[in-house]
Amino acid sequence: MNLYKAIDKVKKYNYDLDNLLINVPRKNYYNITYIKNISNEILEYLIIYSYSKNQEYLKKSVVKVNILDYNISKLYRNKYISNKLLITNINDLREIYYLLYKLLG
Repeated sequence: MNLYKAIDKVKKYNYDLDNLLINVPRKNYYNITYIKNISNEILEYLIIYSYSKNQEYLKKSVVKVNILDYNISKLYRNKYISNKLLITNINDLREIYYLLYKLLG
């Protein structure tokens, strides 16, 4: 049950991620693509985990959530996103992290 809730949260986060990255300039386009790839990999690992029940994919998705958290905060340090956007996105990632951590335990 928590797995499907986590998958839904990740899907919703991926939809909202475009609004976050709209203010990042073109010169940092690699950051945009890297962040989008990480969020898609999280979803991919969770879907693979739902079929295989291999804990390795769940661990990889937890690691990717932490990497995504770091990259979003890096966007804030470079002043591409506001404090409000940072807080809402970090809270969303924290919810996803806690759902995944419950599945690990």
